[in-house]
Amino acid sequence: MTLPYARDGVSNEDASATWRRVLRESTRFGALEWTRGEGANVGEGEGDVFTTTMFLVFMNRWMSMIVAGTLAAALGWGGRNRASSKDYATVSVSNLLSTLCQYEVLKYLSFSVSTLAKTMKVVPVMIWGYFLDGRKFILREYVEAFIVTLGCFLFVVNRGWESKVEREFEMQSDLGVEAARQWSMKVGIFILLMYFVCDGFTSSYQQTMYRRDRVTVTAQVFFTSLFTTMFSFVWIVCTNQLTVALRFVYEHSAISRDIFILSVASTVAQFSIAYTIKAYSAVVLASLMTARQVISVLLSCYLFGEPLTLTQWTAVALIVLPFIGKRVAPSDVVHSIDRSSSPFQRSPDRKVSDMAVDAWRLARSLAANDPSTSALSAKDVDEAFATLRRSNCSDVLERAFLSAFASGVGKDALEAWCKSCEVPATLVRALNDGVSDERLDAWTRERAAPATLKFAEIVESERCRARAFSSRARSENETSASVEAFVRVFDAEVGAMVCARGPPRLSAILSAWYRVQAKEYDRAVRRRWGETSDDEENDLMETNMLERQGTISMDIAGCAEVMGLLWSAATAEMRTALAKCHESLGRVAENAAARALGGCVQQHVVRRCEGAFDAPKLRATLRWVRAVPLEFFKTALSLSANDGAAIDSWRGRLEYAVYEHLGALRIHELFDIIVEYPDSLPAITDLRTCLQNTMLHSVLVDSFVDATRSRLLHAGASTVDIVQQYIGTIKTLLELDPSGVVLELVSGPIKEYLRERKDTIRCVVTMLTDDGGGGEGDGEGALYAELGRLARGESMEFAESSVPAPNPSVGLMDADNLDRMDSITAEMVAIAATITEDAHEDDIVQTQQVLSGWDAWEPEPVETEAAASRGRRRKGGDIIGLLVGIYGSKELFINEYRTMLAEKLLAKTTYDTDREMHALELLKLRFGEGSLHNCEVMLKDFADSKRTNANIKVQPTTGTPSAKDRRANDILMHTPVEATIVSSMFWPAFSTDVTDFKLPQEIQEQMDLYAKRYHQIKAPRKMEWRPALGIVVMDVTHNDRTFEVSVNPLQATILHHFQRAESWRASDLAHEVGVSVDALRRRIAVWINHGVLIERNDGQGVVYALTELTDEVDAMDGVHNDDEHISGVVTAEESAATGMMVYEQYVMGMLTNFPSLSLDRIHNMLKMFVVDPVYDKSIEDLEQFLLGLVAQDKLSADGTSFSKK
Repeated sequence: MTLPYARDGVSNEDASATWRRVLRESTRFGALEWTRGEGANVGEGEGDVFTTTMFLVFMNRWMSMIVAGTLAAALGWGGRNRASSKDYATVSVSNLLSTLCQYEVLKYLSFSVSTLAKTMKVVPVMIWGYFLDGRKFILREYVEAFIVTLGCFLFVVNRGWESKVEREFEMQSDLGVEAARQWSMKVGIFILLMYFVCDGFTSSYQQTMYRRDRVTVTAQVFFTSLFTTMFSFVWIVCTNQLTVALRFVYEHSAISRDIFILSVASTVAQFSIAYTIKAYSAVVLASLMTARQVISVLLSCYLFGEPLTLTQWTAVALIVLPFIGKRVAPSDVVHSIDRSSSPFQRSPDRKVSDMAVDAWRLARSLAANDPSTSALSAKDVDEAFATLRRSNCSDVLERAFLSAFASGVGKDALEAWCKSCEVPATLVRALNDGVSDERLDAWTRERAAPATLKFAEIVESERCRARAFSSRARSENETSASVEAFVRVFDAEVGAMVCARGPPRLSAILSAWYRVQAKEYDRAVRRRWGETSDDEENDLMETNMLERQGTISMDIAGCAEVMGLLWSAATAEMRTALAKCHESLGRVAENAAARALGGCVQQHVVRRCEGAFDAPKLRATLRWVRAVPLEFFKTALSLSANDGAAIDSWRGRLEYAVYEHLGALRIHELFDIIVEYPDSLPAITDLRTCLQNTMLHSVLVDSFVDATRSRLLHAGASTVDIVQQYIGTIKTLLELDPSGVVLELVSGPIKEYLRERKDTIRCVVTMLTDDGGGGEGDGEGALYAELGRLARGESMEFAESSVPAPNPSVGLMDADNLDRMDSITAEMVAIAATITEDAHEDDIVQTQQVLSGWDAWEPEPVETEAAASRGRRRKGGDIIGLLVGIYGSKELFINEYRTMLAEKLLAKTTYDTDREMHALELLKLRFGEGSLHNCEVMLKDFADSKRTNANIKVQPTTGTPSAKDRRANDILMHTPVEATIVSSMFWPAFSTDVTDFKLPQEIQEQMDLYAKRYHQIKAPRKMEWRPALGIVVMDVTHNDRTFEVSVNPLQATILHHFQRAESWRASDLAHEVGVSVDALRRRIAVWINHGVLIERNDGQGVVYALTELTDEVDAMDGVHNDDEHISGVVTAEESAATGMMVYEQYVMGMLTNFPSLSLDRIHNMLKMFVVDPVYDKSIEDLEQFLLGLVAQDKLSADGTSFSKK
């Protein structure tokens, strides 16, 4: 096809040419096609010519594909598409060739000739219909087609063959004008013949697909356009026409508008043609195209002023003549039929030229199931259908039956069904929530279920009628495949009706009905087991009943045996009836039954397993599932013993529901399970099996983290409780997941919170060294017991154990196999206890360990590798290592242990260190001897002090210098003074809060004698007393009340002074003792709290006095700050602060030379210049130190830098 266009910016059209161009673009069927040929002469050839026909085909089909795809996505594809890709590709190729020929013929023949020649395609369509579908036409139809063809031929002969566009090329041809004209005519006729063949095949094959495969118009247009777009694109790319076309469009922007209008018109034409073929036939389409093309030519002649000759008018009359009669060749419109009686009579599929009105009305009455047809004889009915079959009206009759069903019986039955299934307003909430309600159960059983079965019965009856009706409408030589195809169409009609206008809550209603039936069966089964209600005693009875079953198949009766045959048949009838009604309804019933049983399983799990941690519940629940829900399912879905695969599939789904619901319940209760550990081990084992069969790991992590944050990680929980819960979490989750992945995922918030608490290290160290009375639970002795297990070679390193933890789900049907984990663990302990130092015996034992659990081996979970890929390294069951890992270094714990050990030793009143020594040996196994060398020296000092104290207090040997001083010997033998002699280099730094004070004279004398005797024994060593350290155990008698108290020496000294005077002013007492008033007030608080002293203010200062009997109650009831923990050992915080003091002079010197410095610069300068002692502090430590100097008014800070005041 060729079209002249002016380049952008050049206009060579006058007003007439512009008007004609508008006419050319106004319509697809008429003047637009004129512009493809004759309109090329507009502007007298002054513009460029567009010659890429295939590009126009590509654009037209591309737009058709987009529109059809959009409509299909919005409205649906109309059911299952049974046509193959080969069918669509065949139609696409023929359509592409016919379209190409249609455009190309305009280059060689005039528009009117090519257009009227297309009206002769009625004959090719009839021929293709005969070959493709075996359709036959009567003689009159062939005569009418011949008359139309003759009229077209006469018009073409007197119109002129040559295209005006072709004339311009003929003038430039080297062959000469006449030779070029003859060549053009022959080529044009050949292309026209090709068009007849391809176009006739396209419409005929599309009609075959509509009737054979039941494709929709949207699907036909989309897939045909898809393949045509692909083929045309390949063509224009391979022939290099794409570049030429795009360049032409770029240079002539006006053509974009024309291509768009042409594509829109082509899209509309595609849908119109496809609908006409589907609703009528390919022959009717050819007849309509004939009328359209004649009108198009007449209109073009009128618009462009080209009058027709007498011969041409005669040809037009011959063309129109067949349309004037009752029939248009080969139309199927029957005027003798009352068109208002059936919507299909306006668009039937077959010719019914000889069909009598009575025969049609009789068939229509049969289709509508008119009661009056019952009086007709079988002979009359057969004759009527024979008459209709001779007119090829089988398709029309079947459509009439479907129309009668949709507007008659089907409509009434559907409305009655919907009305019966209208849920009362009071039951809507219960139905939506899926909860059990007596009123809902009664309504579904008495109203909804019978109405559903009634509708299914009506549909089945109508299906039988449809089959019989189609058998009569079809001829004897037609196969039963046509009848079955009509039955499938009937089923599709039923499915569409139910989907569009059925009960909106059908699935929920069926689920409620199945839930009622399942509950009734469950109660009957439990009564069979001896239960009478749902109380706890009967729960135990059911569990015991299930536990006694050696195998699953024992004592499991079917529904027919428990409920009877009638009840079982009624339960199975619902799904069977709906499946017969339509396969989609059968699937709805099946899904509703599955959902109902899933709810029953969930309710059973919650009722029987919630809060029960001390006994395994999974095995009994699985056996209940196989005994009750599975048997009910087999009855509801009519599954027999031959349906083994289906039964296994549903058993798997029900068991998965148990794993999912029980797993979700145990995950929700996991925090309480950890609190109850180790009594909750059965619940942990159940949860572990559930996790192995589901994907609830992420749910577990999220749920447990949320529960931990809300119930544990808050200011109201003590650090001891948090650490104990963390220890329980470690033990529980390692039992649950030996790989340690889950523990690693959930422990992050706990470790972060513990890291922020200042007393975490002290709590952990206390648990490590305190046996808690020998407990092995989650008390304060848990870590001490863990150290003991480490010493005995018993560790919780599940992830790295040579014998993997058994899978609890292995051997689920055998009760003995469920205890396999305990037996293997016991075997491992027994083997470990018998290990000797002999290497050969070691190898044997290790081999036995590996082989003992071979049948219980299981691969690590997928989450393990996923976590490892994200950088989370799996950790074993080393509880102590996990606690130490909170801070990332063991040094903090060792230093804290050293400090606590010093405090314990200094606070001891005896020299018994067996517990401390045992704890140290255990810690050495865990942290190594080198790390705890200082602690070992401290304990050795204590043991040496015990021997030295004994030597000092023993009676000296006669004749020695010490034996001459009898008074000193008597004092030392009876003195309560005992000394702990320490190696200061190995002990932590002692507190300098109170370095020296005045002890009572008698005590000081005894200490001096003690030091003198030590010098005599250990000469030349001398003893330097630290009077602020140590402990004094004393009996206090006051106001007729005696009690024993342990205090430090300074506190004992303070109380000693009240033997001389009953009251002391604070300043006087501090001076007398030799300490500051502040230190005095902090130490004297212990006696105030014991009700021995009372604090008053007389206006001149604070006065402390012994309490009297009259004010003892007031003193005891008063609010006093408890004596804060005053330790003689410097804490880690105090030690760090003291260590920073050495850098104060460096900082002050820097700020003297520089007006101000930032924190980072001070930190870097200290690292660079301070070498003795080496500056190794963090920037956080430096910041705290500088802020302390600011608080002391030595420095000032402006937010970003520090300066000297």
